[in-house]
Amino acid sequence: MLSQVFKLKCRKYRQLLPSDRSRRTKLRNTGSSPLRYLCFSTLHTAEIVAYPDSKKVGAMTAPSMEAALRGGDWVRFLAFEGGSVGYYDGEDVS
Repeated sequence: MLSQVFKLKCRKYRQLLPSDRSRRTKLRNTGSSPLRYLCFSTLHTAEIVAYPDSKKVGAMTAPSMEAALRGGDWVRFLAFEGGSVGYYDGEDVS
């Protein structure tokens, strides 16, 4: 079974290929602080881009690549890194 080890540092990004019988994917935190990671499925057209020089993150998803190329995206978002909100922030949950 093919196995590769990648060492990541804070604020670095790495694409992990899907697992199959010849290759496995495992993410393990060997550091002393909590590991935060973000995973995406490839079942739908989605793109997440990090712009380290300008400290921005972009996200886009669409029903298909053809729709995305025509501007038919479901979600398009661009923001500076570091901003976050709670899941229910801005929601009427009473």
